[in-house]
Amino acid sequence: MGFIVEQYQNNVNKGDPLRIKARTEYTKELVVSFVRFSFYNPISRLIPYIIIELFMILYTALNFFPPVLKGEASAFVAIPAIVLILFVPFVLFIAPILMVKTSRGIIGGVNTFEFLNNEIMIDSALPHVASQTKMNYHALFRVYETKNVFYLFTSKSHALIVRKADIFDGSVSDLRSLFLKNIPAKKYKTRGVKKTATP
Repeated sequence: MGFIVEQYQNNVNKGDPLRIKARTEYTKELVVSFVRFSFYNPISRLIPYIIIELFMILYTALNFFPPVLKGEASAFVAIPAIVLILFVPFVLFIAPILMVKTSRGIIGGVNTFEFLNNEIMIDSALPHVASQTKMNYHALFRVYETKNVFYLFTSKSHALIVRKADIFDGSVSDLRSLFLKNIPAKKYKTRGVKKTATP
């Protein structure tokens, strides 16, 4: 995170971008990418699942497989062991899919963003409803920048998505500088953004 702040601090000091515009369509692929990012980030969230998985492997290795290998029990005894071992990977695989299903209402929607010096204007056109929202930067819970998108989290699990390729007035570096100017550095996170990131 430090290199981003240092690299673009000059942009902030030179002057504020007056307005930056972007128009992002929430395709199924974009929503799926966000759900996966949200579910698996931070990676520390997976630690409890990993611990449970290791426990299941150890438990089954000590209690199910030895009798089968010794011929003291039928191979069918190993079926519960296999189910136990596959349970956690199944949960980690199926959970994001279920989350995508609950997000179907936004697939096909379009958000038009206008980033001003002190606020964000959002014109939302979802499949069944349209709305206009004004948001202060301080209302953002956290901002993540990845290689292709900005995720503007409004809570721990909900975020607005801005594809970098969808910025049509202004540049990626302008928007990055605007975020760094308006939110605390600890709220700005990066994932997969190189030190030599360019607009």
